[in-house]
Amino acid sequence: MKVAQSLTSNYGKIAKDAGADIQSVDGLSQSLTLIKQGRTDATVNDKLAVLDYMKQTSDNKVKIAAELNKETSSSAFAFRKDSGIKASFDKELKAMKKDGTLKQISEKWFGQDVSE
Repeated sequence: MKVAQSLTSNYGKIAKDAGADIQSVDGLSQSLTLIKQGRTDATVNDKLAVLDYMKQTSDNKVKIAAELNKETSSSAFAFRKDSGIKASFDKELKAMKKDGTLKQISEKWFGQDVSE
């Protein structure tokens, strides 16, 4: 399978380790263009990035064909060490998760709940 990948990403390594024939690209946009042109078969990439692309462009030619459950990544928020924000931020984030606000935000911006 010919896969469009940025060679500097972890996703490129995943595709290579799976035996894919790698077509080097600069990023996701170029990967998706090559797929739609029929020049490559797929790309391995971040689900949020793909969902964002799909939501922003309403491109119905792009589909998520599979997900690797063993591959996870985390996002973080950075604060100045002496800012005193972390405790109140954590409290609000927990409340947003509990009352469904995070789910609503996810669905608005990505088309599905990605808050887990």
